[in-house]
Amino acid sequence: MPAASLTVKEFVRAYWMLIVPFAGYGVGAYFDRRSTEQLSMFRNKSKLFQR
Repeated sequence: MPAASLTVKEFVRAYWMLIVPFAGYGVGAYFDRRSTEQLSMFRNKSKLFQR
């Protein structure tokens, strides 16, 4: 009998409860970094924070 090998579809079906939270965390962290970068660029251009 050959060794048990999972296709991508079978892997996702078996472990989706672990994949979804980690993928959500990764997407959320990406958007958080992107938002922080855009806000800091705005702050650097703002008249309020210029000297």
